[in-house]
Amino acid sequence: MVTEVFFHIALYRPIGSKSLLLFLKIVLAECLEDASTQYKILSLRDIFPTCRYHPDMYYTVSFATYPPEQSSNIKIPFLSATSVVIIYLEKITTANRRTIWVLSQSPEILTHCVMHLEKQIGQLLIVGMQGPLVTTNSPIIRDIHTRNLGGVILFDRFLHEKQPDNNIISHQQVKKLVHDLRDNAERPLLIAVDQEGGRVNRFKAERGFPVTPTAGKLGQTTGTEQTTIAAEQTAAMLASLGINLNLAPVVDLDIFPDNPIIGRHQRSFSSDPAEVTAHAMAWITAHRQHRVKTCIKHFPGHGSAHADSHLGFVDISNHWHNDEIIPYQNLIDRDMVDAVMTGHLYNRTLDQDFPATLSHQTVSGLLRAELNYDGVVLSDDMQMRAITSHYGLEEAVCRAINAGIDLLIFGNNLDYDPDITNKAIRAIIKGLRHGTITEETLTAALERVEKFKRSLTVEPH
Repeated sequence: MVTEVFFHIALYRPIGSKSLLLFLKIVLAECLEDASTQYKILSLRDIFPTCRYHPDMYYTVSFATYPPEQSSNIKIPFLSATSVVIIYLEKITTANRRTIWVLSQSPEILTHCVMHLEKQIGQLLIVGMQGPLVTTNSPIIRDIHTRNLGGVILFDRFLHEKQPDNNIISHQQVKKLVHDLRDNAERPLLIAVDQEGGRVNRFKAERGFPVTPTAGKLGQTTGTEQTTIAAEQTAAMLASLGINLNLAPVVDLDIFPDNPIIGRHQRSFSSDPAEVTAHAMAWITAHRQHRVKTCIKHFPGHGSAHADSHLGFVDISNHWHNDEIIPYQNLIDRDMVDAVMTGHLYNRTLDQDFPATLSHQTVSGLLRAELNYDGVVLSDDMQMRAITSHYGLEEAVCRAINAGIDLLIFGNNLDYDPDITNKAIRAIIKGLRHGTITEETLTAALERVEKFKRSLTVEPH
């Protein structure tokens, strides 16, 4: 016998029909399954005629289910992107012997019952860890297990404690570390690293890894053959370790040679947008052949900066030129972009209030709308001083998500906080509840990340 269940869902604000159906199908169904209950959710056509919005912001929904006969009450946690509620249902037999389940008390907002939402938001974070190995008690393993962490970023040094060693010691050690991290993940796990060549080189020769020239030296050669060779060497090494995301190449233009973070270290291929595009294409092509994803950076262009965003606020307003977005446009037009990383760069000609990572006008406006990019966008390290010296964690992550950032990086290297994943998730949940992050924006980010992960390498080779 099919029993009808009627209940109310309390929300801080209305949600759309699609979102309501999504949570009915996924979250509520999982809860009923957890209670060893067989369930049957009616079709879209059957559900929505009974879904009505009321001025008191309650939805009334009915659907069919088979409640457990051994219990006279069901407690159902219901999750939306704006609230978590507990619904109490009570079994009642009517005069004509029809069994129904009715609301036995008002829904109660439970701030601690956020498991499903935590695991969704966890996919939007890439976090660093301490040390060359993991155990069941490691904070990063806890985050992967309980919060469904989206990715891990590896470093050779531990800058927070000025230690020369961190996650990368030897080939076999890194391969085992990557295996252990991925083995603990329910969903595909991003393993990211900055392996540009030259100074930005996490895999050092003294630890047995091959080295490649700087982008600047590669850009000085005729053609892109040497860049292809360097990229092939790099991508093959990363693939052999199981690393599936290289946060390179840099596509900044070498406009200011004395730039403290780009020019001085020869991280740019050239000051010519066409040359940068050509070398970047060679780099990306070689990585794609090994199924290692790449990330072009630092949008909208770091090459003209006169300061380092690792250390503080960087204003490029008086130096930035429109040519700096040409490599991005060229690569997007040629479908050569796996991901884009923003720089923590303030440019009042693009946004009078916020740096690029926190700027809706720069990310959703310039990058997505004007350059027609619909892929994944990563932040630069959210623990850089350009962010932390001017914004609290909650404001920073909420503004970044609303700007259009899909993956937030917390390197946990400049600063180290073993609880940073939990803090970032809580900040985003709070932003959802207060309306500073919209449900639509969060859903779009989750969809882009899921699509990005579909073609990840499964095992090292």
